[in-house]
This record gives sequence, structure tokens and C-alpha cells, in this order.
Amino acid sequence: MKFQRYINQHTNQITLITAVLIGVGLLGKVVDSDMVYTVSFIAASIISAVPIVLRAVSALRFKTISIELLVSIAVIGAFIIGEYNESAIVTFLFLFGTFLEDKTLAKTRHSIKNLTEMAPTTAMVVDDDGNTEETDVDFVDVDDVVLVKAGGQIPVDGEIVDG
Repeated sequence: MKFQRYINQHTNQITLITAVLIGVGLLGKVVDSDMVYTVSFIAASIISAVPIVLRAVSALRFKTISIELLVSIAVIGAFIIGEYNESAIVTFLFLFGTFLEDKTLAKTRHSIKNLTEMAPTTAMVVDDDGNTEETDVDFVDVDDVVLVKAGGQIPVDGEIVDG
């Protein structure tokens, strides 16, 4: 459990290490060093497969077949047939996709939070006598008349009755 938490907290670093190892492996291919090529891709595959396999095992505990399980099966299959480069690239792309998804979700959450913070929390409700009273938007009732001054934000949904 502690190991899994550690791995989950360091998945971005694992993704970076995997990218570096893939780069080293490709460099080994360029300089015609099969040992560097093979060892780098094996190391990249094993390191990047750890968080994926751990998530797959967690999903299996709840009797769920997840994408992590399918990727784990693909990695094991690639290892069996000796395609270490395929295994490393598949796991790297999966981890990188997870990284991008997390960044997108964080940015979306931040944008939604900013939008909700911009929304007014009070409204100027006009009573039957024409007097205005500042009221929390949660207490504005249907058919209440709300005064919105020029340049002001509209605090609640409604219809324009004048102006």
C-alpha cells in the first residue's frame, strides 16, 4: 500500500525517466550498440509498467477489467516475444496520456473555480414599493425583480422587464 502510494505520487517522474531511457535506447541503436538499445528498453518497460500494473491489480480486486489491465497484458506479451521497444513505447505513451489528462483536468477545475468565484453572491431585489434591498442570491425567489446597474454582473437568471 505504501509502495503503491509512493509510485502514484511519482508517476510523472517515472514518465520522464522512461522517456530518457527510450532516448538512450534509440541513441544506442544509432551508435550500433545492441546492448545499450536492449537494456535501455527493458529498463524503460519495467519502470513504466510498475504504476500501470499496480492500477490493474487494484482494479482486479474490485473485479473490474480496466484499460490498465489491457496495457499490462500487452506489455507482458511484448516481453514474451522480445519486443522490448514496443513494450517501452506503449507504456510511455500510456503514462504520458495520463499525465496530459491530469493536466487538462486540473486546468478545467481551475477555470471552473475561477468562473464560480466571479459570480455575484448578492442581488439588489426591488420590492413592491420600489425600494431595493441587497439579498443573497440563494434567497431570490421566482418573480422577484432584481436591479442590475450598468456594467454590473447579472446575479440570477431572469427576464429583462425594463431598460
